[in-house]
Amino acid sequence: MQTLTRDGVGYRTRVMTEQNAQSFAACLRANGQFTNVEVHEEPRAKGERRYYVAYQPSDPQQQQVLLQGHEEQRRARAESEGEQYLFVENSDTGRFFWCQSVSGEVYEVTLHNCTCPDAEFRCRTNGIRCKHSLALEKAQERGAVLTF
Repeated sequence: MQTLTRDGVGYRTRVMTEQNAQSFAACLRANGQFTNVEVHEEPRAKGERRYYVAYQPSDPQQQQVLLQGHEEQRRARAESEGEQYLFVENSDTGRFFWCQSVSGEVYEVTLHNCTCPDAEFRCRTNGIRCKHSLALEKAQERGAVLTF
């Protein structure tokens, strides 16, 4: 499965035994198409099957393709949920908008930044935008932003 962390975009396997994880990681390390191959223990998993392998494509263009895919997933979520978000311009400074998402959480949002965990821990360090920032752009185009 694909992953996006503050360390970049990549892949990770499902949990498996340590022996299988080490064996798979050795195969990936021997292949020049992958880099940053690491075996991790999943702390919430129980039993023998609690290890996974995380790795990245070594080709920067392939990494960019994966990043674009992650932003497209967020764009799709912004399209499907965005009309349910409430955007209110911050009347104190006007430099950001308050966004109440469908979960009820409230974030400070601009077209390029957001205080949601996805933006703070994954998107910002990888140069992509979260669903709230993408939805704000659409809300501004529709004139669906409240100002006071």
